[in-house]
Amino acid sequence: MGISAIAFLSFPIISIVLAGIGNALFHVGGGSISLNLTPKKVTAPGIYVAPGALGLFIGIMLGKSGGFVASPFILALLILCLLMFVIKKPEMDYVREEVKKIRFNYFELILLLVFLSITIRSLVGMLMVFPWKTNIDLAIILTIAIVLGKGLGGILADKFGWIRIAVGALVLSIPFLVFGANIPFLAIIGMFLFNITMPITLVAISNILPGRPGFAFGITCLALILGALPAFSGLKQLLGGQSFIFIIIVISVLALFYALRTYFKNYQKEALVD
Repeated sequence: MGISAIAFLSFPIISIVLAGIGNALFHVGGGSISLNLTPKKVTAPGIYVAPGALGLFIGIMLGKSGGFVASPFILALLILCLLMFVIKKPEMDYVREEVKKIRFNYFELILLLVFLSITIRSLVGMLMVFPWKTNIDLAIILTIAIVLGKGLGGILADKFGWIRIAVGALVLSIPFLVFGANIPFLAIIGMFLFNITMPITLVAISNILPGRPGFAFGITCLALILGALPAFSGLKQLLGGQSFIFIIIVISVLALFYALRTYFKNYQKEALVD
């Protein structure tokens, strides 16, 4: 789909539709593989989702410059597609009998709270305004910080505990994002901390939906989309104030804390130990 989208650049609508379908299939398919590389752990999914911010940044820069050349990207995609058939993929966990005998009490509550936390994270990311981002060097550093936050979030969570890392990082990000948006150094630290939670929320949803990694990944993508929608409306100016951002991040912290606490308290079989 990605290659087809590039081939139809002369027809923007067709190209956009194909790129969207390809992006969706890649996220769900690749996400399913990453979730099965380190079953019930956060490390591999964190590494998988991390480079997305870098790709988005590079794509935006190329689009603005008008210097996009399709052929190198087509070649790269073809090579990567061929490598997929060479590299041994992990065993995919699609076992569903009796939901693998894993039962979560308060399943709906956990899912709703994690979904809410992801949606708020997406909304905050869209609402944050960094006037210094016009400096390309600072924009690159910010992007690297986001990539590192997502990638290291999984590694740190598996080593030191999901609640400690996810909730702690989210709490620490509040003063940096609310009061430091105009100061590059503080804002970059804030965004690094803020993005640490991403792989943890993904794996939490996947673990309460055993045997359905693609569906779990799709749910997190849906939360991201819903969170971004208000930023494209006329409400962006109204919602972008310090007080509002502070309040919704606090709500996200509480939602994630109670979700993960309930998750670990009620994981009946094959439980992860926090």
